[in-house]
Amino acid sequence: MSFKKRTVVAAVAGILFLGCVSRRVVPSPGHSADWGVEVTWHGHSCFSFRDANGRVVVIDPFDETVGYRPLKLYADAVLITHNHFDHNNIQAVFPFGRSSLKIVDSTGTVRSAGFDFQALQADHDDQGGEINGRTLLMVWRMGGLKIAHLGDLGQKQLTAEQREALQGVDLLFIPVGGVVTLDAPGAAEIVREIAPRAVFPMHYGRPEVRFYPLDPVDPFLALFPPDQVHRLSGATVRISRKDLTDKTVIYVPGSFVSTNVPNQ
Repeated sequence: MSFKKRTVVAAVAGILFLGCVSRRVVPSPGHSADWGVEVTWHGHSCFSFRDANGRVVVIDPFDETVGYRPLKLYADAVLITHNHFDHNNIQAVFPFGRSSLKIVDSTGTVRSAGFDFQALQADHDDQGGEINGRTLLMVWRMGGLKIAHLGDLGQKQLTAEQREALQGVDLLFIPVGGVVTLDAPGAAEIVREIAPRAVFPMHYGRPEVRFYPLDPVDPFLALFPPDQVHRLSGATVRISRKDLTDKTVIYVPGSFVSTNVPNQ
């Protein structure tokens, strides 16, 4: 089935079967920028982002061959960094109620669900994309924070355009598992160059991952002082601007969840 046909299937399925699912809105949140963003890790490179108004963005949903539990996610917008099976399973993402699901999967700046998403091309390897093709870097603002997800970045040096787009990033999501993306030293160098306030490593080896022998996250963490590594107890954390300092903090989720709706 083509990518376009799968898009239609996902949207129709959401309308027919998931119309009763409603978004969570924070009671009296005040300013959305003060509340920040709730980040949930679903495994691999897939995350959900929710703001105080209940708007949800999902990025890079994977299929069951990756090894993590099958996903059942809900969103206002879904971002796809590249068309590989471990990043483009839009059939696992459904709209809230009877709204339509917006999909962002090409370069340029797209406004969707009230957010402006900037997508830039990058290489999936360090050979100009000759081995693994291309990926997108996704950059947007949400909850008063600038967020960047680097997809399956494999190039070791950022271009001038990429550096400019990533300037001032608060939350950076970066692959660290090597083999087909940046490895630990390469990812650490990018982190030092960008100097984000917070980093979420992704696309690394765990017992669940069965499609590639990716490196675990620990070699990446070992390249930073222990006081900069924050191991979470669960899969979700809320981060606001007041939580951030000038020192980069590495967030490592302690678990992952296959859905982003409570009691599912």
